[in-house]
Amino acid sequence: MTTWAEANGVGMLAAAQAHGDYGIDTAIWPIDIYGAIYTAGVVTMWQQMPRQFGAYLNDQGSRPGILINNGLPHAAQRQTAGHELGHHWWKHGTREDGNLDPAGDRRPPWPSEEKLAESFAAWFLMPRKAAMAALDHLGIKEPRSPADAYQLSLLLGTPYRATVRHLPNIRLAHSAKATDWIKVPPNVIKDRLDQADAPVSRTPDVWVLSPRFDGAQFTVHPGDRIVINSPEGSRPSVTCPEALTALPVRSTSHATEIEAGEDLGGWSHVQVADVSGHWEFAVQVEGQRSGIDSRWVVG
Repeated sequence: MTTWAEANGVGMLAAAQAHGDYGIDTAIWPIDIYGAIYTAGVVTMWQQMPRQFGAYLNDQGSRPGILINNGLPHAAQRQTAGHELGHHWWKHGTREDGNLDPAGDRRPPWPSEEKLAESFAAWFLMPRKAAMAALDHLGIKEPRSPADAYQLSLLLGTPYRATVRHLPNIRLAHSAKATDWIKVPPNVIKDRLDQADAPVSRTPDVWVLSPRFDGAQFTVHPGDRIVINSPEGSRPSVTCPEALTALPVRSTSHATEIEAGEDLGGWSHVQVADVSGHWEFAVQVEGQRSGIDSRWVVG
């Protein structure tokens, strides 16, 4: 039986080789997991899969495929995609990943193949170089709190708990600190970061941006909120594109907040004016993925 330590060691090496084979620039966040799967010649399909994260299909005589439960949060879908790509990398047979919980606290006994696939996913999606590039936008050298770790997870496109669990591996947090942080529910972090009235659901994410994100672009999802802080406490002026809506914030807040609407396709530029001057960032609102990856659809 492969131990987690052994799986982590070989997963690190395998993911580094896969980055090269699939043409992934590890300095760019988030890692393009779906592009990597396409480059690997594996068909990806999103569909409702009750009680399952996903599946890797590798039957003799057929092209390999990956199924992803599109009812999962988007970060969990990416983590599942990385896990299933791990099965492909290790040349495993067909696997259904149902009761495993890569993003949660409880870890039932995992077979060796599942440990290898999960370790591959962690190192593929969260290489140290990508994490350091994301932290540079946050203006820090390493996470200092659960909120920092949460913001890092958004930039990397990975689940909060999976991100915190991986921080010691990439030398960005001590194991004891990660153990404490992983106990903090993401919903509690979102409540602390949000400057507007609480939404109906806490499933959407809360992004916190500053002038350090000038020129950045990233993908958000319907219902996500973006908190734009001023470096010196005065409330920023924000010009919102059609895909985003300005929200009223607390009277004591020095931030401006916007909320993502429905997927309108393409990139939208958000312009910000504050005491530091003018800066802007670009976002695209991505709705629920469904069906086969369009790159495999002919005509």
